[in-house]
Amino acid sequence: MIAVMAKNGFVNKAFKLYQSMKKAGVKPGAGTFMWLLMACARAPADTGGAYIPRCYYVLDEMTKFHVSPTIQHFNFILQTCSNFRDIARAEDVLTIMQQHKVTPDVNSYTSLLKASSASVSKLLHFWGRLKAEVAPDIRAYNTFLSTLKDSSNPMLCLRVYKEMKDTGMQPDKHTMSIILDVLVKEGQIQEAASVLDECIRSASVGIDTQLANKLISVASRLNSMDKLVKVLELMKLKSIPYDDATYEALIAAYGRLGAVDLSFRTYRVFKAERPKSLSIRTFTGLLLACRQSSRLDLLKAIEEDMRLSRVEPDGIFLKIRGELLHRLSESSQ
Repeated sequence: MIAVMAKNGFVNKAFKLYQSMKKAGVKPGAGTFMWLLMACARAPADTGGAYIPRCYYVLDEMTKFHVSPTIQHFNFILQTCSNFRDIARAEDVLTIMQQHKVTPDVNSYTSLLKASSASVSKLLHFWGRLKAEVAPDIRAYNTFLSTLKDSSNPMLCLRVYKEMKDTGMQPDKHTMSIILDVLVKEGQIQEAASVLDECIRSASVGIDTQLANKLISVASRLNSMDKLVKVLELMKLKSIPYDDATYEALIAAYGRLGAVDLSFRTYRVFKAERPKSLSIRTFTGLLLACRQSSRLDLLKAIEEDMRLSRVEPDGIFLKIRGELLHRLSESSQ
């Protein structure tokens, strides 16, 4: 039962069962403590690190019952620290590992990288140790790249990506998603086009819905209907499902590319399938299509659907609307 609670991140229930087990006179073993630590590692992130002290309690219990912690036990503790970006406690756990003569592995360092998100110097320190002591795997690279991206180090992120490829390691969908975010943010659209082409060519990437949505947006920024069609063909071939963001990305992409009918056709499908998912992003995408066509009747239809859907315009929508009305006013003179 402790295992079931642990797998679902039910920390309090797992520890309550543990206390009941002890009262019943059942001696816990290494596996019991593993499940308790797993529960802490899988706890919801909104607990604010409240379960990290539970990990220390488990270590004390292991000492009491003469059970030596293994690398798997410590990795669950480090994962718990990393979930709450608590590098101070993660470093403390690293010290305890050394006292037990347990050597960190690639999973240990991956957690330390994630925990270092608030300190670039510590992030680079642990990346250096990882490369010196054990070979980084794709998960370690992705964690490092993601943390670099989030800590506003885009150029270093791109250099590490190149270094990763130079080692012969194949990027996966998480790698590509991170790199696309960086390239788009930095305005390197042609480089993003190369990533898009690689995603379409490479079977190892394993495209999912989230990555496909980013590829749709890149295709529209490139003003390339050809690339957009290739992304959609790949989604169909791989049976990749659409989510709300897919529809919104497509509506906006078709709008930017001047495919007004396709933009509104996609909107109608989205509205029929998921009427409660319509948002200001949906209508802003439609407005882009409307701007391309300069048709006042389409603008009125958009505003009426917004009213019926109880969606309020934001600053971006109003700015595009103002530009469209100005253009319509000039063309009528």
